[in-house]
Amino acid sequence: MDETFTAYTVTLSVPCAGSQTLDPDAFAAAASRAAWRRSASVVSARAAGRIITAVTVQAPGRYAATAVARAVVGEALAEAAATPRLAA
Repeated sequence: MDETFTAYTVTLSVPCAGSQTLDPDAFAAAASRAAWRRSASVVSARAAGRIITAVTVQAPGRYAATAVARAVVGEALAEAAATPRLAA
């Protein structure tokens, strides 16, 4: 089974919940760790009340790349939500 791996970039956009503020720095750090565990790279930005994340990964197909990207963002959201936000 010789599968050719291609680099895919999957962009995901997650709305920030109104009552719960998510620390963008904590999310970026968590996304970086989650991507590293999956041999992927990640870039994230916060704009207009949304977190926009681009995950690049080598995968045999678009569906596999999307699954990896969703796992990275899901894990980062869970870890960042568990991180207490410091008062400014």
